[in-house]
Amino acid sequence: MVVAAVKSADVKILDTWRVAGLRGTGSHHFMVNDLAVADAFIEPINFTEPMERGTLYTFPMFMSFAAATAAVAIGIARRAIESLMELAQAKPSMAQTGLLRDRPAIQADVARAAAIVRSTRAFLHETIAEVWDALESGKKVTEEQRAYGRIAAVDGVTRAAHAVDLMFNAAVTPLGWITR
Repeated sequence: MVVAAVKSADVKILDTWRVAGLRGTGSHHFMVNDLAVADAFIEPINFTEPMERGTLYTFPMFMSFAAATAAVAIGIARRAIESLMELAQAKPSMAQTGLLRDRPAIQADVARAAAIVRSTRAFLHETIAEVWDALESGKKVTEEQRAYGRIAAVDGVTRAAHAVDLMFNAAVTPLGWITR
């Protein structure tokens, strides 16, 4: 596999992405036909041997991609908690008098979501730190460490989505409409 730097004018964007909620990612399929690329603009992707020295370059590539994805999901969940807390300060409760912030069920959901975010983040950080420390001391990454890296990332995304769901459900009225 290689990465090639080409002029945007030489790339045809294919309008194939009709995925709800992902429009802002800028994801597209694309096509390049009959284009010669000079060697200076081609970089091989080496999955086995690092191209540079240092821990960052020996860190498993797919583990870093997985960790980055989990980090984004965890950040989204943190922001969902913050958003609900802001909303709960002013939004009246539909079922009771008073504000959302005063409802024990809302407080419990915020607490659950906060525990999910913090524990998921801690698991991811611990797992990545263990791999980093192994590499720093000149050891190879074990299969078990690779497995835990994937587990921490997948768990992070899954649990972060659950935390966001908790906050969304806490914010909606019984009719299912978000009101502010």
